[in-house]
Amino acid sequence: MWARKPAVYNNTVYNWGMGSPANGGWGQWAFFGYSKDAAGTIENNIIYAAGSTANGYAKVAFDGSPFTTATNVCGTGSCGGSGTQVSAASLSTVLASTDQNNPQFLEPAASSPANSGGTPVAVLTVDYLGKPRPSGSASIGAIEYGAAIAVPNPPTNVAVR
Repeated sequence: MWARKPAVYNNTVYNWGMGSPANGGWGQWAFFGYSKDAAGTIENNIIYAAGSTANGYAKVAFDGSPFTTATNVCGTGSCGGSGTQVSAASLSTVLASTDQNNPQFLEPAASSPANSGGTPVAVLTVDYLGKPRPSGSASIGAIEYGAAIAVPNPPTNVAVR
């Protein structure tokens, strides 16, 4: 039986598995069991979480499914898989901000190993914000380094007549 091979490229997965304890251990993996009968690819992702789930399970990037992985940046420990992985002990060296009100929310930090460390994916020509991805060394993760759009200041001196 033919099974489609999943491909997971250029995502930023941050602090998953924080839901209700009723979720059990299923929330401990960032990517879990997408395909047990066909190998897939997980590449160019930032996968970072600290601590454990609401049930106390250690957070793990992959569950051991037959994925081929490459150029992912993970928290301490390992991303798992067979390809080149980067382990970063400090989240501040990976992401510029985890504050959703910051214009650099989930953008790679200036010193991040995710900057220009990715493998270009032909079908991904823009990042999550719609900014172009270079054809050469693309950033790892959903947002291209330096692509964040500054939040405009609200207008001043506005009068209603």
